[in-house]
Amino acid sequence: MANLTIIKFNVPRQDKTVQILTSVQLIYGIPSLLFMLFFLFYLGISKSYVNSFYRLVQLDLLVNIFCYINTWLAIRLENEYASVEFLDYVEHHIPNFMTICKFFATWFFHMQVWSAGLLCVHRLSAVSSTTNVDKFWAKRYYFFGILGFVYSSVLMIPYFINGHAVSVVNPNGTLYKIYDMDQVAFLRISNAIAAIIYFLIILVLGICTAVSLTKQLRRVQINDREIAKRITRIAITYCFIISGILFYNIIMGLEPFIRFLPAPYTQINNVFMVTASDLMTLALPYILIIFDENVRKGLIGRVANNRLFVSSIIRSSFENNNH
Repeated sequence: MANLTIIKFNVPRQDKTVQILTSVQLIYGIPSLLFMLFFLFYLGISKSYVNSFYRLVQLDLLVNIFCYINTWLAIRLENEYASVEFLDYVEHHIPNFMTICKFFATWFFHMQVWSAGLLCVHRLSAVSSTTNVDKFWAKRYYFFGILGFVYSSVLMIPYFINGHAVSVVNPNGTLYKIYDMDQVAFLRISNAIAAIIYFLIILVLGICTAVSLTKQLRRVQINDREIAKRITRIAITYCFIISGILFYNIIMGLEPFIRFLPAPYTQINNVFMVTASDLMTLALPYILIIFDENVRKGLIGRVANNRLFVSSIIRSSFENNNH
């Protein structure tokens, strides 16, 4: 007999903290999502970013964009009573849509770590090797993206065999969440174990990259040295941010078994979890602007050119009106 817990969806939320945090997520999330979309295309069309590292950055941005959109459908919207009708409409016309979204919430956890880890592996290979590895990555970055897709999917096979931890059904126009508590327990344990492994791998990659960079900087020319420092700093910063989020995942994965957090916090854990995951999902464009001088100059130059273009149109229009 399955150990199931059934919760009705469209019961008004009483916790104002959840509603406030969800609103805050929307305020910072939409501009950040647009920012990621901009960088996804900007890095691809600009000739200033030909290094294969930026192709992996684009891959990571693409993964994070889809991951962020999925978190709203899988987790966040259900925290707002006003959005339940929308979710009900979607589930009615696309059965099992929300169950699939909740499935992908875990799938993206693995894929995000994979794509972020590639950035560190790229920099580690670049600063540790005496040969030019840029051509290697430029020809194979898409292969590693496909490999990450396959890897993340393989890890989800147990959920295809044993059933989903959380399912959403819509009988008679009313949404219900069905928790398979045995699967939920398995999901928590497996995610905590994966987070521990990922945490150690990402942390070691970040440290090894920093150490290797320090040794190699003396051997390269000044121009190459600046480029290497810039993009390696991006990768290391990103990896350490991800390490922090993974550590948070480890803590929250162990909490149901150890019970060391206060009850009010655990009741709104999902909201804090997605807020913390936003740091990993939305951080990369800001890291690029902070640490990549090439990106900053490119953006400033583009803004300046747009201003000159607009100014020239206004000036020309004004002169024509005077004549």
